[in-house]
Amino acid sequence: MSTLKDSTVLVKLSLGKFTPYAFDEGATHSVELAAGVSRAGRFNKHLMKDSSRVKETNAKFAAVYGFLMQNTLPWTDTGLRMLPSDKYFQFSQDVRTLMVEAENAADSLAQDWAQEVQRDMARLGPLARAEDYPPDVRVCYYARVQFYPVPDVADFRVEISDEDKTELEAALQATENKIPKYLAELVKVPLEALAKKCDAYTGAKGERWHDSMVGNVWEMAQRMRDLNVSKDSRIDTLADEVMDILQPYMLDKEILKTDALEREVVRRCVNDLIKSAEGI
Repeated sequence: MSTLKDSTVLVKLSLGKFTPYAFDEGATHSVELAAGVSRAGRFNKHLMKDSSRVKETNAKFAAVYGFLMQNTLPWTDTGLRMLPSDKYFQFSQDVRTLMVEAENAADSLAQDWAQEVQRDMARLGPLARAEDYPPDVRVCYYARVQFYPVPDVADFRVEISDEDKTELEAALQATENKIPKYLAELVKVPLEALAKKCDAYTGAKGERWHDSMVGNVWEMAQRMRDLNVSKDSRIDTLADEVMDILQPYMLDKEILKTDALEREVVRRCVNDLIKSAEGI
């Protein structure tokens, strides 16, 4: 019997933002005439390419989406995500803070939209068309979050067949069974990046070592613990092993940058961790 109903809630994020591209039929036709071809492609203009305001506002809304994806698990292909129930209050507070920041950025952009459009049209010159820009850019931006309980057969107010009950419970169980593999794949990505860097880095002049690679793996191990709603011991064990191996390098991030022997030790350990992740 699936335990997701007791350990998770469902989250749905509705998000919209200004898309800075516009198809130019006239420019497309001109290019095709010059090349002597037809239906060869589409000329899409990149609007607001130099607008830091648009980039900043879009980044704020992207941050809301990124936060959701980092702190939830996949549910279905309908846009719903699973959130551990014990993380609900902190998640709700944090995501709403990000949403307020995004909405404020959109409000500020909307106030100066006319000037932003004028500057961008001047940049585009003969390709500029006023109709490419929304008259009120504020309506393009929105962020809403909704929470729902995970369903089970007891939620139905009418009697459903035993076959439908069995299918629903099987679907819930299948979703729960996928969680450990999903979490293992999440940590595998930064582990592989760290192993590859330890193998390739020599410390030669001009090479760069990014301390954030160790931090990325460490943060993912912590996230694995937080998202392990199925209470799979393999995930907790893997997270513990990752953090045990990397703890010395979190305290002194210069070791891996300066010591080739330490990099080789970490590379071997990380490759073992990758194998463990692949076995989940």
